[in-house]
Formats: sequence, structure tokens, C-alpha cells
Amino acid sequence: MTVEIWPRAVKDLKKLPKIDQLAITAIIRKLGITRVVSKNEKLQGFKNVYRIRVGKYRLIYLLVKSGVEIIIIAHRREAYNLLKRLW
Repeated sequence: MTVEIWPRAVKDLKKLPKIDQLAITAIIRKLGITRVVSKNEKLQGFKNVYRIRVGKYRLIYLLVKSGVEIIIIAHRREAYNLLKRLW
């Protein structure tokens, strides 16, 4: 299973505090193995788009046949507005 991280998400991840970066990268590794993590929820109004809560941050990803695409990693205040702008 492959995990592709969009450039926007990489940029956002680098801006976060180190402890949050470690927590998010651990979840990304789990996604690469199982495609589904216990904390995920499907977002309403979007096809195959899910989110995972990691403290005050949200990891928004897209399920595709080949694996997972990480779209956005952002603070909870900004994550859904960024998703609306992208979609």
C-alpha cells in the first residue's frame, strides 16, 4: 500500500511543533499499513475523504485504489476551510 503526501501537507507538517510532527508521522505510517485507523471519520459531502484527529490538528486524506493520499495537515480551525478551497 502506498502513501502519497501532497506538497501542501508536507509544508504544513514542517511548520508544526516537533511532538505533533512525531504523532502525525506515526499515524501516517499506520495508514500505510492498514489504510484505516481507529480514529478516522468519513467527511460528509466528499467522496472517499476521511479525517483523523491528532490533538488539535487534523489529518485529512483521500482513499484511492493504490493506497492513501494525504491532502491536508492543519489546525482544526483551518483544516476544513482549506479543504473547501481545494475541492
